[in-house]
Amino acid sequence: MRTRMPWQWLLAFGIAGCSHNALPPRLGSVAPIQYSKLEVPAALEVISVDYEAVAYGSDYEMTGRAFLKVYGRHRRSGTLYLLIYERGTDRRDPIDVIEIVSVQVDSVVGRPPL
Repeated sequence: MRTRMPWQWLLAFGIAGCSHNALPPRLGSVAPIQYSKLEVPAALEVISVDYEAVAYGSDYEMTGRAFLKVYGRHRRSGTLYLLIYERGTDRRDPIDVIEIVSVQVDSVVGRPPL
C-alpha cells in the first residue's frame, strides 16, 4: 500500500479548509437560482445596498469575508443608519448597526485622529 507524502496531506487539508468562500458560489448553466433574505427593521427606509468582499491569506491559503452594507433612513425621525450583514453565515440579521449622527465641526476638529 502506498503512503501519502506529508505535502500531499497538507494539500488535502488545505483544500478542505478553503471550502468557505466569501463570494457567491459559481453556478452552472442549469443550477437553481440562489435566494437569500435579510432582515431590515420595518421602521427603516432602505436608501442603498453595497456588496464588498475582502480576501486575505498567503500563497497557500486564501480566505475572505464578504459584507452587504445597507444604508437606511428612519421613516419618522430621518436618522441615518448603516447596517452590516456578513455573507457566508446563516444569520439574516445584521452583525453591526451604526447610527450616523451630525456633530458640530469644532468637536471633530479638536478630536485626535483615529
